[in-house]
Amino acid sequence: MKEKSTTLVRAGIKLIALFLLTASLQVSAAVTAEKTPNDVYQQVELLADDVRKLRANNNITADWPSVEFVAGYEPQHVYQKTLEILGKINSYRTKVSKTGGITVPRFPGRDITPNEVYSVVTRLRQEMNLLVQNRGLQESQESQDVVNKSPSDVYAALAEVSIALEETLGLRSIRPAEVYMRSVQVVELSRFLRKSQNLPLDVAKPVLTQGKFPNHALRSVHELLGKIGVAEHNLWMKAFQQPRLPRRVITPSDVFDAMGVAIAELHRIQFRLGLEREFSDLEEQKTRGQTPDDVIQNTAWAEALLPLFDLGSPLQQYNRSALNKTPSQVYPRFLS
Repeated sequence: MKEKSTTLVRAGIKLIALFLLTASLQVSAAVTAEKTPNDVYQQVELLADDVRKLRANNNITADWPSVEFVAGYEPQHVYQKTLEILGKINSYRTKVSKTGGITVPRFPGRDITPNEVYSVVTRLRQEMNLLVQNRGLQESQESQDVVNKSPSDVYAALAEVSIALEETLGLRSIRPAEVYMRSVQVVELSRFLRKSQNLPLDVAKPVLTQGKFPNHALRSVHELLGKIGVAEHNLWMKAFQQPRLPRRVITPSDVFDAMGVAIAELHRIQFRLGLEREFSDLEEQKTRGQTPDDVIQNTAWAEALLPLFDLGSPLQQYNRSALNKTPSQVYPRFLS
């Protein structure tokens, strides 16, 4: 009788342990559930509502910008766009509201997930809430209506938010100086990738053209994206399928946007090789007077510097696990 009682107790303990294990796994799965483009798109819609309030507070009555849908964008491109918007919020705080700057993170050296995009969009909403003085983040009651969205839908919605913020900064469009700064970043990334493969760096800077316009600059960025796609293919990566050149008037914002895509793709190649490199921002006073010709020159230079990683050539790559940072590694950087 005693042995039977002991057996029943043990069986009961096993059932309780199994129940607790199952419950903990369910909670863990709920916490780490991957966000979808639908979730991110819903947050972007709420972000756009706050930007509309900010525009109203600044007496901006212009129509809300419209950005055409272009297929092919991935989470890394959406993430780059969120950093762009965060930079504009920082500019608004420092130049318009005079409330002090905020930290804009660098593009991370890893693959980007929808969860990370969702996290940054949530931060964008928090920053916008401070500017329009909302009482906490408001959640949509119609989340079930947001379906069948892709990263390209999210990208287009964020692009509209980005353009809408330009007008709150007193700008009609992205300034040529901002496009030029991105072209310098592209050159530095290409040079770094070339150096990583032990290739000579004595690549001559192309001749400066004269009298070019933003449409010519956009074409040069598309040519660079074409070469980036070949390099990604040679590295057994999913190559970015660049869209066709739009048949309309091209603005500096279009060139700036395409340059952001190039930067995201170059960061992807860095991660594929197990590399990570940050470059300091160019001082804005050193970019005055730049024209589309300067942007074209830098873009062509970046294209010439970028290695193709030919299958017949030795590939220099490194351990990607070294790119995973721990809190103890990150913390000292805040003290420097």
